[in-house]
Amino acid sequence: MTPFRIVPRVIACLVAGVLAGCGGSSGGSSGASGSPSPSVISPPVTAPAATGTVTAAPTTSASGPVVPGGPIDPGGPGSPAACPSRSLGVTAGGSEGAAGSTFTNLVFRNLGTPSCTLYGYPGVSFTTKKAGVEVQIGAAATRSTQAAPGLVTLKPGAVVHAVLQVVHAENYPVADCGPTPADYLQIYPPGQKTPIYLAFSASACSKPVHVLTVGVVQPGAGS
Repeated sequence: MTPFRIVPRVIACLVAGVLAGCGGSSGGSSGASGSPSPSVISPPVTAPAATGTVTAAPTTSASGPVVPGGPIDPGGPGSPAACPSRSLGVTAGGSEGAAGSTFTNLVFRNLGTPSCTLYGYPGVSFTTKKAGVEVQIGAAATRSTQAAPGLVTLKPGAVVHAVLQVVHAENYPVADCGPTPADYLQIYPPGQKTPIYLAFSASACSKPVHVLTVGVVQPGAGS
């Protein structure tokens, strides 16, 4: 082979080697077999952890109103604490009938040793017991506006009362009332979430007819 033919091939090979690698080399050449360019793999993206507190929606008692009374301590600092349900006894006091209704005094007695206070309206509804569970009948009592609420202090053993009006169920059409016997009154003392049950037989309305009206707590056992 003459030098005239060797030199051009060497030069061509050198040029090709610079541009794309000289024939026969492996790994990194882009010859006919064409190794694909490496893919760029992004690191996995992790979603940020959820922050904050999930607060459940407030619930209401299926068997009566929650906190039906007014301010728990309108007397301000220094007043005795509100009477908790566990420190109260409730009895049915004097009753009288008038114009298709019966008016009964619900008498609250302080069974605890410290003085305590009540203010506003108790929550009252009819109930019956099914499978050992108290079930509300009809609508809870509406509020009478005949007397304004006032803070009442109960010393140990002292009593206060609230007047409950019960409209006789037979005053309403059967289709509107859905009369059914009630066995108890479910009573929430003002400002409390725990009920007290008082044995009380009456004919109640299972439909949303307001047969009960309750007044504010007042000093004494009532007349």
